[in-house]
Amino acid sequence: HRADEILVLDHGVVVEHATLPSARVVDGHGAYLMPALWDLKASLWGNNSALSYEVLDQQINFTQCLGIQLYYGVAHVGVFAMNREWVERELKRADALELAAAEPLYPDRVLCAKQAHGCDIVADIAGARAALAERAQHHSPLVYVAFAQERNGTMPGVTREVLAEVLAGATQQRMPSVVLIADWAKAEEAVQLGANVIYGFPDGPIPDALLQLMRARGVALAPALGRYLELGRLLSNEPALTEPFLTATLQPEVRDTYRSEKNLW
Repeated sequence: HRADEILVLDHGVVVEHATLPSARVVDGHGAYLMPALWDLKASLWGNNSALSYEVLDQQINFTQCLGIQLYYGVAHVGVFAMNREWVERELKRADALELAAAEPLYPDRVLCAKQAHGCDIVADIAGARAALAERAQHHSPLVYVAFAQERNGTMPGVTREVLAEVLAGATQQRMPSVVLIADWAKAEEAVQLGANVIYGFPDGPIPDALLQLMRARGVALAPALGRYLELGRLLSNEPALTEPFLTATLQPEVRDTYRSEKNLW
């Protein structure tokens, strides 16, 4: 398309009839125009070391991270498992400085069945309704809920009944839902119940029937890379740890923390 055929509005990109007197004209000088990328799980604090966040210090702040994301074409970043006060403080700073940065999508803490880091406990249907109401009050862009089997006490998943209530309420409020899963059977249950995004990286190939179901219902898959559910698949996995791209982009000290379970838990 020619430059004068593309109009970007608040709700997206309009290709046809792209004329608006008040529109700002941007000359791309022959460059490509691409839809912005989404990063559904960004670790904006810490270095994401498997051993400890104290192994290395990440010398970059929240708003700088969002600026770097935007530079590389990521316009929307999911910010999960963080305290609301931290995120609100950083966003006020970014707004005050008028920084060019990716848009953070903060769904509040993850809905889980038991107490865990970054979780809000939702043990029954009443708790699910209360959690959704609170997120609607804070204008959360989406809701993030764990539906995984408990593993090492990380993100213990809610029951099927609670998930059904959360997803039904989220649909009614037009709030997109991201469901954390640990296996493809749980993924299929979540899709059947109305999830918008399946987050995780279970063992084995995704079943063809599940792919067809997700395609029919417009459900997206956000594969998790290197945290929580799939950590056991990276530990001591030398072929994965010596993969050329990983070797070139990850600090050796961080990569070495994935070579053994010693002092990990």
